[in-house]
Amino acid sequence: TVFNEQSILSLHVDKLKKISMRIAIDDNDISDDAFTFTNLITKPLIEFIRWVHLLPASENHHHNGIGGLFSHSLDVGLLSLIQAYDSELAPIGYQDEEVQRKKAYLYAAFICGLVHDAGKIYDVDVVSSDTLKTTTWNPTAQSLLDWCNSENVKSYEIHWRVRRVNQHNIWSSVFLERILNPTCLRFLGVVSRERIYDRMLSSLNS
Repeated sequence: TVFNEQSILSLHVDKLKKISMRIAIDDNDISDDAFTFTNLITKPLIEFIRWVHLLPASENHHHNGIGGLFSHSLDVGLLSLIQAYDSELAPIGYQDEEVQRKKAYLYAAFICGLVHDAGKIYDVDVVSSDTLKTTTWNPTAQSLLDWCNSENVKSYEIHWRVRRVNQHNIWSSVFLERILNPTCLRFLGVVSRERIYDRMLSSLNS
């Protein structure tokens, strides 16, 4: 049986606690448009898992085991968050604006770190291993879990493609639109004096 998103995320509770400590976003509002940890962090992580699932991060190097890509992505997201937390922003507004700006930058750093290697899903062919007719996932058309559900795939295998060095980087920014919900985008837009989302795109595409 293909593991669902919640099962995979539950393996990383310790990392989620560290993220929560640094990003300081509470979770006391259940509405979908509130700036809460659930809406800004948990939901994008669930969406991200739908795409990377249990794929490895590399063929022969770091995080090359089952679930390596998500584990590595979460590690880099946390590291980016910590580095941003320890950095000072040159002020551009009033103090209350700077508090919101710092939170938005922390969030942007985490998300950019999370998706920086997401394009590695294009480095592999994911093929069903338990269906009468072999099918191959098309990561441009749908998430891996959507493919599993639509094709009734219960298990799959991967085949590494011949690829150019760092070719996966061109896909990183695509995942911002894939995992960020309207509430996330609104949170990134609270700073009117600069466009943080634009900076995220520039950073991921550089």
